[in-house]
Amino acid sequence: MHAKSRPVPKLTPEAIEEAITVFVKLRKDSATAAARGSSSLAVTIRTLYGIYRLAIANARLMLQDYVSKGDISVAEELILAARGTGDEREVEHPSRLHSDTLTISDMPAQSSSQDNNFTVPLHPAWSWFERYYYCRDCSKPANHREENRRRQNVEADVRIYY
Repeated sequence: MHAKSRPVPKLTPEAIEEAITVFVKLRKDSATAAARGSSSLAVTIRTLYGIYRLAIANARLMLQDYVSKGDISVAEELILAARGTGDEREVEHPSRLHSDTLTISDMPAQSSSQDNNFTVPLHPAWSWFERYYYCRDCSKPANHREENRRRQNVEADVRIYY
């Protein structure tokens, strides 16, 4: 007897918001457990943390997909869900964000040049994910970014979290 495949849950703004919130909490809990010498707890938390990292990766890809299809209203809704968690200073003082933004420039060619790029402040978990997992130049996965990092002789930032 074959096991039934479970349906893939739809990534809604609420689900993304929850994933980002838990993602940040797990990162903090993992560091706390490691500092207290509880390595097994730290490993367990990191495992869960990895699951939420994947949720954020999928959300980012979905966001790009909506934008590339020209469905800006859905993309904006997802962005607002991501901005709605964490530190409110992100909304009040976007100048403090520096690189903690997501720029999307793959809009359909028929759109006006003014609409071609928009940059929005996001939750710190998103910007950390963006810095570590994707090349900022071409959005290819981490292995491409690692090649760029070696070429530019830039230190890896993963040890900050592990």
